[in-house]
Amino acid sequence: MRVILLVVLLSGCTRTVYVDRAVEHRVEVSRPCLEPSDIPRPPAYAMSQLQRGVSDGGIVLAMRQEIAERADYGSVLVELLRGCSTP
Repeated sequence: MRVILLVVLLSGCTRTVYVDRAVEHRVEVSRPCLEPSDIPRPPAYAMSQLQRGVSDGGIVLAMRQEIAERADYGSVLVELLRGCSTP
């Protein structure tokens, strides 16, 4: 008799109670930090604007100017990307 009573009492403990409640999950969604209008157009580089028959000195000067233009454009792009990476 005690065994049956013990089995009945223990079987009541195994009942699973389900509780329905709302659980909030926050998921980080990636979104672009730059709009297409934020990205500057690449400049018209000096080497691409040279005419035929330019002297060697003119080519060297255009190359020097293009190096400076590329450095300026690159620094602008790096700053834009740095602004995206820091919250």
